[in-house]
Order: sequence, then structure tokens, then C-alpha cells
Amino acid sequence: MKLKKYILIPLVLFIYVTCMVLYFIPKSTDSTLQKTFQIVVSYALVVVLFFVLRYRERLKQERLDDIKKAEEERKEKTTDSSINN
Repeated sequence: MKLKKYILIPLVLFIYVTCMVLYFIPKSTDSTLQKTFQIVVSYALVVVLFFVLRYRERLKQERLDDIKKAEEERKEKTTDSSINN
């Protein structure tokens, strides 16, 4: 099973952020509010990246579908015109 890019990249970043949180947050001397803010922002960025990549993938697929449809229509016109002649 091949993972799509819009799933793989955020998944890797999610694992990375989780490892960094588990390693660095206990050693941090920052306030609890600042630690929480850093964690929330990091995970929010991963979620936003997921949705942006998924949106771009959907647009790419729509473009490919439109190109394929246009090529099929062009072939049909070519076939119709050659039959009429």
C-alpha cells in the first residue's frame, strides 16, 4: 500500500514533533503556558499542512481528469470528422 504525500509528510512531522515534545519539554525551563503554546502551535501547523496538501492533491487530480477528458473529446471529434469525410 502506497501512502499519499499529503498523508506521509504530516505523519512524519507529527512523529517528529511528538518526539521533540517528549524529549525537550521536560528539560525546558519555560513557563507552563509557553510550553503549552509551543506544543499547540506545532501540532496545529501539522494539521494545517495536512489540509493544504490534501487540497493541492485534489486540485492536481481534477486537472488531470480535465486533461484526460479533453483528450478523449478531441479524439472523438477527430474520429467523427474522419467518418464524415
